[in-house]
Amino acid sequence: MPERITSLTPEQLAMLPGIRDEWLAHGLSTDIADRPAAEAGIRAAYQAAGLEPPRVIIWAGSPWTGVIAKILAPSIIGRHAQVYAQVYAQVRAQVGDQVGAQVGAQVYAQVYAQVGAQVYAQVYAQVYAQVYAQVGDQVYAQVYAQVRAQVGAQVRDQVRAQVGAQVGAQVYAQVGDQVGDQVGDQVGAQVYAQVDDQVGDQVGDQVRDQVYAQVGAQVGAQVRAGLREQSWYAGRLAGQHWAGYYSYFAAMAAVGVQNLEPILAGQLEVARNAGWWWAFRGFAVVTDRPAVLHRDPLGRLHCADGPAIRYRDGWGFHAWHGRRVPAWVVESPTITRIGQEDNVEVRRCAIESLGWDRFTREAGLARSGSCVPDPGNPGQLLELWDVPEELWGSAVRLLMCANGSAERDGTRRRYGLTVPARISGPLEAAAWTYGLTTDEYARAQRRT
Repeated sequence: MPERITSLTPEQLAMLPGIRDEWLAHGLSTDIADRPAAEAGIRAAYQAAGLEPPRVIIWAGSPWTGVIAKILAPSIIGRHAQVYAQVYAQVRAQVGDQVGAQVGAQVYAQVYAQVGAQVYAQVYAQVYAQVYAQVGDQVYAQVYAQVRAQVGAQVRDQVRAQVGAQVGAQVYAQVGDQVGDQVGDQVGAQVYAQVDDQVGDQVGDQVRDQVYAQVGAQVGAQVRAGLREQSWYAGRLAGQHWAGYYSYFAAMAAVGVQNLEPILAGQLEVARNAGWWWAFRGFAVVTDRPAVLHRDPLGRLHCADGPAIRYRDGWGFHAWHGRRVPAWVVESPTITRIGQEDNVEVRRCAIESLGWDRFTREAGLARSGSCVPDPGNPGQLLELWDVPEELWGSAVRLLMCANGSAERDGTRRRYGLTVPARISGPLEAAAWTYGLTTDEYARAQRRT
């Protein structure tokens, strides 16, 4: 048993910010995937888990098309094998055993080059381009119905025979035990605080979870309905979006924890060079990294004029300061759409996108009172506005206030909160939002 590490040297502590920055860069990278490096990492990850490396590695443009690819893959792979077998049988019958050996190598090379390359490049590119271009609830359901009929029980068994959980479990079981055996609690906490916590917050909470939720919202229900035997995320490893986890173990290896590198080297190589991937018996599906990734000063997904994240196949979604929103909220907010929106948070984002000043003007709001300064937010303005009843279908008032803390650029975000129509003034409205009386709020002091 190696000697237990109970404290970090100044030199080891000095390494941690560099490891953190390296994995932040990997987790947030928008560079085109390095396919040879990622594929080598996938094979190494299988071998580290004691599994036979996949015979076929299929590339998809985004996590969304990756889900489709993992369903279609067994069917297409099976067709390739069938085509090869038919062509090979016909050639042998025609040329006979005498010339079979002589021609066989050439035929095999040509068949594989033409059939294999077409299936795994042209056919896949066409299939996923068509699926992406035509996808809608009805078309999507038809695709899955057809795939289910074509694939049958044999393919479903192959898809169910996933190995992703076995590969990914190394992070939590074998590798975690290795760290626990060799590192003291204090050292683990130091590394976590300086590396994993910061990387995980920026990459995991702000990006990975949003992508996961969006994929689930778009395809989860269809997959569950069309192929009940599996979940859309079965076999998934998050690649670059597991940067938080991987940064922790990379740091532990750097400070001297032994035997981590052979176990995790493959997974780390994939994470450095590609996005999400799925591991199955005989094949793996791996995705490219996003082409566009926009964040606000707090690191939340945000873009004021387009998708906050977009992949090279066109898939992506819009976000407003960390909140996923429909495209219209960012690209074409209008008073009518805002008035028709039932979700309060989406509505708030749409108003911010339109601009509070423009919203109050175009929506016909009338200011009924103001208070300077806001006693609960020194130096800031409180305004109370009457909202036309027809806008949201009921009589309400809108309290305009400023965020309690400044953004990284020093500005203060202004936002509006709806309050009951019975509220008579801005101080009462602000107190109501905190569950306080007007006098209690007037004596409140917010930290600056």
